[in-house]
Amino acid sequence: MLTGRKKPDYLRQDDILFMGRGYRIFATLIEHDLDNTVAGPHFFILRLKPQQHRLISPAFLAWSINHSRAQRYFSQHVAGTALPHVNRTTLENLPIIVPPLDVQVNIVKAHRCRLKEKALLEQLIDKKKQFLDQLFDQTLEPYQEDNA
Repeated sequence: MLTGRKKPDYLRQDDILFMGRGYRIFATLIEHDLDNTVAGPHFFILRLKPQQHRLISPAFLAWSINHSRAQRYFSQHVAGTALPHVNRTTLENLPIIVPPLDVQVNIVKAHRCRLKEKALLEQLIDKKKQFLDQLFDQTLEPYQEDNA
């Protein structure tokens, strides 16, 4: 490492990566330390101060940024026409409702359950499609020679 260089700011547990460029603005929570991993230049890194953890959960903050209420706010405050982007001031001024921590935990749990349910339903749809494709192939197989 070169002397005089700043040590890289590696991603840590409870960091929130905010993508404010493009047509899909979103935040994602880093759930564990990522060794030797830094965020790309298009991301803002949101890192709560220790005293802020008593007020808001990082997981709840990420959920809030992705919630439709925040997405409407961003769509009203984006800059740029060719490539929409949210600047730092707009992000800092995002209004967030902060309920008690136990309510935040319950909201995040319910959200994670919904995501798991969605993934399971998508898997079920894929399996059903595979099953029906195979069933249709078997059903049509006896007629294949007639149409050859």
